[in-house]
Amino acid sequence: MRLSAASQPASFECSCGNEHRAADGLLPMGWTARHGACWCPDCTRSGAPARQLLHGGTRQRRRAA
Repeated sequence: MRLSAASQPASFECSCGNEHRAADGLLPMGWTARHGACWCPDCTRSGAPARQLLHGGTRQRRRAA
């Protein structure tokens, strides 16, 4: 018997490695998701989404150039 995609829980993984599986497919309170990426509550509190979305590493690339 195969499980359908609808019956499998959605899996969300933060860049730090923290993972959350949700049967309803929704992120829990405290998680942030934008543009296909998600961050756990700890990374959200530390400002990781703002750094990664607003700067996107362009500062690092500009310094290296």
